[in-house]
Amino acid sequence: MEHIRFIRKISPIIGLSKTDFEIIVSLSEGQKLLVSEIAQHIKRSKRHVYQRLHSLLEKGLLERELEVLKNKRIAYRYYLRSIRSIAEEIRIYLLKKIAELDDIVMEQKRVPGRV
Repeated sequence: MEHIRFIRKISPIIGLSKTDFEIIVSLSEGQKLLVSEIAQHIKRSKRHVYQRLHSLLEKGLLERELEVLKNKRIAYRYYLRSIRSIAEEIRIYLLKKIAELDDIVMEQKRVPGRV
């Protein structure tokens, strides 16, 4: 439950969607779930869940581990990172976004006729 409160507070800062938050809730009890399990739990397509998982991984909220399934297929199980590591990853993510903004502003200053 602590993860949920923390992530609810930072959600507007990092732009989490409703689906992102539903995924986080489904993983909040320390579960490690496959894409198909998450999709079933939140009633979304596997494709949509996979896209959102990619975003959550990029933002540093999730980890994944490789698993060989009974049918010999390879899949990932996703799980939430610790609050401390999430906070650090979000800090890094936001610093990257600020650097991108700085680059855009500098580029605008270099364009002739723009200030």
